[in-house]
Amino acid sequence: MQIAPKTKVKEYRRPVPTDWWLKKPSYTRYMLREIAGVLCGGYAVVLLLLMSQTKDAGAFGGFVAGLKSPLSLLLHLVFLAAALYHSITYIKLAPRVLVLKKGEERVPGSQIEAMHYGGMAAVSMVLLLVFLLVR
Repeated sequence: MQIAPKTKVKEYRRPVPTDWWLKKPSYTRYMLREIAGVLCGGYAVVLLLLMSQTKDAGAFGGFVAGLKSPLSLLLHLVFLAAALYHSITYIKLAPRVLVLKKGEERVPGSQIEAMHYGGMAAVSMVLLLVFLLVR
């Protein structure tokens, strides 16, 4: 019995332009939401790394002074906008992904969104209270 030699078959790869996500508004919104999530994660890592470098009170004072600079305030506003955009679009998608049933009936999407917004507001209020009490 003779074994046939292996032939190399070139796999077809459909060409995808680099601006594929600009072709449809839904793709653009998706990519902006993902970029916003990466920005928020990167910001958190950088901020934690900077805070870890402040070993004494003098270094921490310099860190806080740096946070008060106009460039830092502008960057914080950009990151806040990115975090809000990511959070709002995530909550808008939650009813499509999360299927809740009450008995045999499906919970309406508006109620799922309201629960998410309520949870976000509650966590924000707790963090605000902790911040105000620790100060």
